[in-house]
Order: sequence, then C-alpha cells, then structure tokens
Amino acid sequence: MKYFVENMALFVIIFLMRADVFAQNNFGNADSLIQRAIRLSIIHKYETADSLLDEFVKQFPDHPAGYFFKAAVLQSRMMDYERYDQKQSFVFYLKQTIKKSDASVAHLGRKKQAEMLFFKASALSYLAFQQGKEKNYLRAIQQGIQAITLLNKIVKMDPEFYDAYLGIGTFKFWRSQLTRSLNWLPLVPDEREKGLKYVKLAITKGRYSRYAALNEIVWMLLKIHRPQEALNWAQAGLKKFPGSRFFLWGAAKSAFAVKDFSLSKKYFEQILSSLQKESIKSKYNIYICRLNLARGAIEMGNIDEAKNNLDYLENMTLEKAEKNRLKKQIQETKELKREIKQTGR
Repeated sequence: MKYFVENMALFVIIFLMRADVFAQNNFGNADSLIQRAIRLSIIHKYETADSLLDEFVKQFPDHPAGYFFKAAVLQSRMMDYERYDQKQSFVFYLKQTIKKSDASVAHLGRKKQAEMLFFKASALSYLAFQQGKEKNYLRAIQQGIQAITLLNKIVKMDPEFYDAYLGIGTFKFWRSQLTRSLNWLPLVPDEREKGLKYVKLAITKGRYSRYAALNEIVWMLLKIHRPQEALNWAQAGLKKFPGSRFFLWGAAKSAFAVKDFSLSKKYFEQILSSLQKESIKSKYNIYICRLNLARGAIEMGNIDEAKNNLDYLENMTLEKAEKNRLKKQIQETKELKREIKQTGR
C-alpha cells in the first residue's frame, strides 16, 4: 500500500501553473498578479510570489485560486529546499481552497463549475500527497480517489478543459506502472501510453498546467527508460525558465541516463551552485548533487574529482533526520570510496 500511495501522489499538479483564465473572467489585474507569482515561484523567488498572492486574496477573497496558489508556492518551496516546516499553513490554504470552491459551485454555470472543481481536485491531490508523505495511506488513497473522480467529472462536463488531463494522465500512467506485472489480465490494462498522451495534451493545450505537465513527463519517461525523450522535454523547460532547479533536476538525471556524463555534470553543478547561493541550505539536495557528480566523475575516469566529492560527503555534518533520509546514499558513498581504494586509483 505504501508504494501505491507514494506513486499515486505523483499525479499531484505541482506549483507550475498558468493563469490565462483570469484574463477572460473580468478579474482586472488578477491575471498579472497570478502570472508574475507563478513565474517567480518557478525561479525560486518564493517570498515575492507569496506577497503577490496575498494581494490577490485581498482583492478576491471568495475565489479559491488565491488560496490554492499560496499552498502551491509553499509546496514548491518545501520540496525545493527539502524542508517541510510550513506544513500547517500549506494544509490551511488547501482547506480554504476546497471551502471556497464548494461555496462557489452552486451559483455558477457549467464551465465555471468545471474551473472551481479543478481547484478543488488540485487541492485534494495535494492533501493526498501530504498524507502519503506522513504514511497516512488510507486517507491519502481516499483523497486521491476523490481528486481523480472530480477530474474525470470535469472532462465530462467540458472535454476541452485540457488542464484536467494532466491529473488523469499521470494517474493512468503511474497506476499502470505499479500494476505492470498484471497488465496481461483483461481488467488491468497497460495505460502508460495513454497517460503520456494525456500529459502531452496538457502541455500543448493546457491553460493552468502546461509547465507542470512539462516537468512531470520527464520523470514518467525516465521511469520507462526513454531518457532521450525525457532530456528533450527537460531542456524545453529550461529554455523557458533558465536556471530553474525544477527543470535542472530532470535534465541532469536524463543526461546521466543517456550517458552524456559531461552534460549531466554541467546540470548538477548548476543545481549545486544555485543551492549554495540560497540563504536556506538544503543539505539533502547538496548531498544528492555531490553524489551524482562523484558517480559521473567515475564514469568519465576523473577519479580525483570523484574522490573530492566523496570526501566532501563523508565530512558533511548531517542532522539525524537527514541521515535517516540519506541512509542508502551514505552507504553508496562508503562503497564508492572502498571501490576506488581497492582498485588503487
């Protein structure tokens, strides 16, 4: 059950959203506020993004969008730094999103109802993700099913609500990936290709979830061992948002998978340099970057460079929680050092 929930949660529509819809709904400067906030979030300017969303909430206190995007920015920040210190605020804004969505639906036409339900479905998927992280698997499954049910309802109401296809597509993909050993059964079809198709539809036609879909498809393709395609999509994200760690991670992993270790090194070094400039230091992510740089250096025969990175890792001061999360990586660091020593390199 643990693995089902953790992977099911991957259909969560994370932080990378567009807000073109507000320009069509007579919200004045709301579109500008949301657009700026989301772009700032993608390039890690979280405090400024949050201030803009506060202004949106002040102007439109009954619309769920402001509360949802505030939660999304918090989630982006916590995932980026691997520090989950704002969980209470995150959950509060998600519950406010659901409350405002429910209050609005009864008074709206069909297409506007789909929009409100989309925010509710997105909030439920975030809550499912959080419950999964906390190992509350039953609650996570319940909220995840509620979210996917709403997304399916949305596309029945409005087949051209393309943003909903991201959640549906990722759910189909990861569910099939988890049950692939049973795909020969008629009631357990392999829907991974259909899932990819839906996510691509969100990339090309989505208003809200274009960049979320662009990020998600990278990890989907890596999972099914299609790294060159994954790299192409990640680089498309970087072309739009140069320096964004969200796309750099996918690009670095994809380049490593296609054995372009020089390119992978470039991307991991960009991530590392970016992280080291932040006021909040993410030791977890720094450790992951350094370990990948060591792996790549070994592949390229740069043993001294690998040693330097491994020595750095061995001398890092980590908190107990960080050590627990990095248990496998710490063990790999020791094994790599041992292998280098044994080979006399």
